[in-house]
Amino acid sequence: MDRYGVYILRLFITFFIFTSLVFSSSFEIEKKLYTLIVFSIFPQKTMIKIWTDEPRKKEILLHVKNIQIVNDPESADLIIVKSTHLPKTSALVFVSDYNLLNKYKDRAIGGFYWQKGRPNLLFLSKNLQAFHIELSKNMQEYIEDSL
Repeated sequence: MDRYGVYILRLFITFFIFTSLVFSSSFEIEKKLYTLIVFSIFPQKTMIKIWTDEPRKKEILLHVKNIQIVNDPESADLIIVKSTHLPKTSALVFVSDYNLLNKYKDRAIGGFYWQKGRPNLLFLSKNLQAFHIELSKNMQEYIEDSL
């Protein structure tokens, strides 16, 4: 392999390692945050059933102990949505986009979304009260009275 080929190979390997670190770290951040969020919402449950329309969230939540991903939103304890289509279900709603939090403000208990490269977590006080949810102390600071 000539000098140019070695340079390209090194550049590719560096790029691959860098992107792997970046994506795995955001994956780990989301995994830890969703673990805290879900078990703060359901502190008494030993197994929590979640339905989501996001393949990435499914991948993240599959790696969390005591969370079961379900295919039917009606059998879920919590649904996490990113699309504008909200399935008909009695499950609690959690969104992963700020605009959806505003759209479903009468139904969603909260949302977790990335904005400008930073994670944002927000719970809606009136909906937490309506569904009789008392979050753990470490989640209290993320409760908002309104949007």
